[in-house]
Amino acid sequence: MDKQIETTKNFFDNISSNYKTKYKTKNAFHYYFFIQRLIKSTEGFDFKNKTILDIGSGTGDLYDFIYKDNKDINYFATDISSGMLSESNVPNENKYVGHCYDINFPVKKFDYVFLLGVTTYMEPVELNKSIDFIKSILKEDGTLIMTFTNSSSIDSIIRSITKPIYKLFANKKNVLAQDFVIQMYNTTNAKNLFNGKMNVERVSFLNQTIFPFNLLMKKMSVWFADKLEKILKNSSLLNYFSSDFILFVKK
Repeated sequence: MDKQIETTKNFFDNISSNYKTKYKTKNAFHYYFFIQRLIKSTEGFDFKNKTILDIGSGTGDLYDFIYKDNKDINYFATDISSGMLSESNVPNENKYVGHCYDINFPVKKFDYVFLLGVTTYMEPVELNKSIDFIKSILKEDGTLIMTFTNSSSIDSIIRSITKPIYKLFANKKNVLAQDFVIQMYNTTNAKNLFNGKMNVERVSFLNQTIFPFNLLMKKMSVWFADKLEKILKNSSLLNYFSSDFILFVKK
């Protein structure tokens, strides 16, 4: 097994039992980021009677979010971490451990494919292989919703610079304390992944908090982020103040 994949898998297996509680209201920053990502990645879509594939589904929080208003979905989940999948409410018969491109799904075409918070841990070769697979299983009018860590953001730049020092003191269950490589893209690089394959229809920006203030002053950072997003809503500057972004891709 590739070192990056093995290290990532072991990390998420080790934190899986408490992962869902990380995004509850007791941690203002994590809750803000978690809810914002779920809302922005699903708003405006009709999931009624749709078939959905969630790649890197983790503990199934996207499933819970969609299912509460759409009980008739046909939902499939994959993850390289069996520990994370074991915590998910996705029906057991629809959960698959492993890489999406290695799985023979009973459904051959999907209306929606999600990769939320996954590309951060995927090396370029694996990511391109996954995109080729998604193109083959996405319906002609289907949609791919995919998030990326934004290399252009102030947050990402600060994290990259301070990571060596942060690792000395951080909780070993924190992503920044790990040895695997954090994969980051700017919007141009991410769009180029789909050249000649699929069409990127729009971009949406996520998380306007900035490290380390989002850990030291959680509630204040979230309050400021809400204000900042409204102020910069139609400005190109929002790119630099957003740690992540979503691509909405059509076949």
